[in-house]
Amino acid sequence: MKSTALFAILLLSAGSALAQSSPTKLNLQQAVQLAVDKNPDLQKIRQNVNLAKADYLRAIGAFLPSAGASLGATYSNGSQYIAPTLPVKNSENRSYRWGFNANMNLFNSLSDLKGFTSSEYNLETAKLQFGRSVQTTVLDVTSNFLLALQRQELLKIAAEDLSYQEEQLKKITEMTRLGSRPMVDLYNQQYAKANAELNLINAQKNFEIAKSDLVALLSLDPTSEYDIEAPVLEGIKTDEQFSSLVPLLSSALNQRPDYQAAKIGLKSRENAVWQAWANYGPSLDLSWNWGANAASPSSTGINVPTQLSDQRAYSVSLTLSVPIFDRFQTNYMVEQATVNLQNSQYDLEKMEKTIQIGVKQAWLDYKSYKKAYDASEAQFKAASLLKETAQERYNVGAGSYLELANATKDFVTAASNLTTSKYQFEFQKKVLEFYIGSLNPEDYVNIR
Repeated sequence: MKSTALFAILLLSAGSALAQSSPTKLNLQQAVQLAVDKNPDLQKIRQNVNLAKADYLRAIGAFLPSAGASLGATYSNGSQYIAPTLPVKNSENRSYRWGFNANMNLFNSLSDLKGFTSSEYNLETAKLQFGRSVQTTVLDVTSNFLLALQRQELLKIAAEDLSYQEEQLKKITEMTRLGSRPMVDLYNQQYAKANAELNLINAQKNFEIAKSDLVALLSLDPTSEYDIEAPVLEGIKTDEQFSSLVPLLSSALNQRPDYQAAKIGLKSRENAVWQAWANYGPSLDLSWNWGANAASPSSTGINVPTQLSDQRAYSVSLTLSVPIFDRFQTNYMVEQATVNLQNSQYDLEKMEKTIQIGVKQAWLDYKSYKKAYDASEAQFKAASLLKETAQERYNVGAGSYLELANATKDFVTAASNLTTSKYQFEFQKKVLEFYIGSLNPEDYVNIR
């Protein structure tokens, strides 16, 4: 009993620093929300969406005229040659001006239209890429969260086993005192209890490691204590939507945000080729200017404010520009855009095969984990009956200690296997949803 007391003191002292304040409760939804809000890589991708929105607005502006205003003054002082018969004369001049101007492109071989379409595609691509990154974050957090829950349940199993071994030690101690059991049973039980204590220590360590990894992933304060709240599981059953592989492969190509982003990105590359070719075509621009100039001193004797007010003028110009030779710059841009388009096509084909392989592997693992859970469940039921039977036989003196010890060990192993297979199956469902693109982040968090 002294060893039990020492062991209890050891566990209490190990957690005393963390237990000074009540632990913060943390559920899966909170964990995912924290990761979405604090993940720096995700925030960078979110900024790409904002940049794509700005580019979309810029593409709209390409159809609008540019406008500006100007206000200026010039001072000059120096020698001036007045006339062939007059000597060089030093002069001092001041000039003033104001004006408004506007410029608008009327035609540039549809380059602006293709640029606007590309900006729409790029904005949609950025949103899809952000959505896929959120899905990845959800999967990472779910993985760490379920691992912490799994090890928390294994810790409970180890604690229950130690409690059972302690009660069993009390019974066998009394039995050996009365002479109904040999002393070797007492020694074996003392060993079993010590082994249960060691298993509990290891289970506690593994749980704390899993919880620390989760805390680090969420960028939380590692010096604080957190209470992991288990979600309500729907039950270990095979979903009908995962019953066949072929529909899943089709769903993945229709739902995966990254694949859809790659397809839309291909359209943007096609527009980029057109824009490059547009540089060979003519450009028609319209310009408008309105303003006034003034000089002081004026040969007319009119003061500067009057000149700037009354001597106003405007001009309208229409300019047609036709490229003749640009030192092969357009040729390079066309070739570059064409190569980028071809590479995007190759990447899309490669991604399609990669997605199909990933979905198939995830589906096979899903089926395998379901079978493993069913086997673990049957094993646990059998182990429970065996332990109960062995315990009753031992209590009445009909069974040996070895029979009871083996049955107890098998029961603990079966309970651990059942817990492990349960969380493996639950996580694999999320993995399969991730691979087919049906993992909806909005089921967990608010994406702002």
